Amino acid sequence: CSMLLLALSALLFAFCAYTVTQLVQYTPVYRPVVCTQRRGYSDVSSDAMWTNITAHVQKDCLNPNNYALGARADHEDGEVFVRADGALKLAGVSRQRPMVMAEHGGGTVETTVLMSLPWGDASIQTLLQQGVVQVVTDDVIRSETSLLTLKRSLTTCNVKRMVCGFEIELASKSVGYRHCVPLAVIGGDWSQAVASLRIPPVSDNKTRTGPVRMSKERYAKMSRKKNTLFGILITVSGALAISTLMCARSMLKRPVAEKSGSTTNDVALSKVAV
Repeated sequence: CSMLLLALSALLFAFCAYTVTQLVQYTPVYRPVVCTQRRGYSDVSSDAMWTNITAHVQKDCLNPNNYALGARADHEDGEVFVRADGALKLAGVSRQRPMVMAEHGGGTVETTVLMSLPWGDASIQTLLQQGVVQVVTDDVIRSETSLLTLKRSLTTCNVKRMVCGFEIELASKSVGYRHCVPLAVIGGDWSQAVASLRIPPVSDNKTRTGPVRMSKERYAKMSRKKNTLFGILITVSGALAISTLMCARSMLKRPVAEKSGSTTNDVALSKVAV
C-alpha cells in the first residue's frame, strides 16, 4: 500500500509540474496579432440604371499565441455608404468571411463590399463621373479566443463595432488601403467616428502593418479565468502530492517501529526466564 501511495504522490507531483509549465506557456494570456493589409481589387459593371461595384479588401494576419483565434461578422451583413456631396448615402452591404488562425499560424481576413449606385441620383452621377468613390462601412465583428489546456477550454468572445473607409478608382478598379476606427475609442458615437476617419487616397501605396490589440477589460477577464483555473489545479495537486507522500512515509516507518518493539520484548522475556 505504501508503494502505491508513493507512485500516486509521484504522479501528482508530475501533474503539478506540468500545470506550472502550462501556466508559464499561456503567460501573458494574449500577444497582439500582427496584420498586413493587401491592395484590394474590385469588379465594376454598369447598365442604364445602376453601376454595380464589388470590392474585395484583405489583410494577412499572424497569430503568435499558443491557442487558436477566430473572427467573423456578428450579423449577416454590415452597412455600406458612399460619400457624395459631403453626405453619406446607403449603397450596399459588406460581408466578412469567417476566419480561424491556428496557434502560431496565419490567416486572411477578407471583406467583400457589394454596392449598387443609381444613375438617377444627381450626386451619385457626379461622384461616378469623378472616377473615385469613397466608401464607408459599418461592421460589427466578433472575435473569439479558445485556450484549450488539460482538456479544459477557456473561451471568450469580444464584439467590436468598426467604422472603416477606403477609396475605389473606377477606371483601374483599384481599391486603396482601409482605415478603421473602433466606436469604443470615441465613446460609441457613430457620426464622430465617421468624422474622424482619415481615408487614405487610392494612390497611396505605403504598406500598412499593425498589431491587433485586446481591450484592457477582455485581457483582465481572460487573465483572471486562466489564473483561477491553473491556481486551483496547482494548489490541489500539490497538496494531494504532499499528503500522499507523508502517508507513504508514515507507513514505511511503522514496520520498523513494530520490529524494534518486538525485539525489546523478546530480550525482556529471556531475562525473566534466566
